Amino acid sequence: MPAKKKRAKSKIVELPKPPADGATRHAKAPEVESVAGELIPSPGLALTHLRDQKILYLFTTAKQIGCNGFAATRLFPAWARPLGRFDFLIVVSKIQWDNAPERVRLAGVAHALSHCEISDRGAATIAHHDYEDFGLVAKRFGAWSEGGRIVAKQLRLLDDGRDAFAKIEQRLAREELATEAHNANGEQKAAD
Repeated sequence: MPAKKKRAKSKIVELPKPPADGATRHAKAPEVESVAGELIPSPGLALTHLRDQKILYLFTTAKQIGCNGFAATRLFPAWARPLGRFDFLIVVSKIQWDNAPERVRLAGVAHALSHCEISDRGAATIAHHDYEDFGLVAKRFGAWSEGGRIVAKQLRLLDDGRDAFAKIEQRLAREELATEAHNANGEQKAAD
């Protein structure tokens, strides 16, 4: 009978309650943490509220995860407390990460971080999308996801998304001004 081989230490971290099929594995994701560390203080993404938050970044062997297939953001689950005390858990598909260009990696991490929100009472909460994505992420990185490209095409604004939201904001501002002017005009006529 052959001697048992000693298992080398691995960076793989199994969560205390792995999926029922046991096939999906997780590992710490220092590359994702590094990108997040650059994005959080970055101007224009409104992520500075996360400076003092503890976020655990993991890779998963799942091919796709979360709303865009790239990453999922969750409040840190109580059952995972043996891994440490964190406010949020961001899990990134290692397959997606390895096959993504730098722009998509940055946008995917920015998107995941945009789900992290702190309530008025200081509690960690999950933010919902502005549309299929977050406006500030699309404004900075363009239509980086399939959902974003579909929305941009539907709006006929596919110029890599960079100007799309500025145009929408300008149109909404013009409409709001026109409505205010119309209302003010109506009030003026009623007073006469």
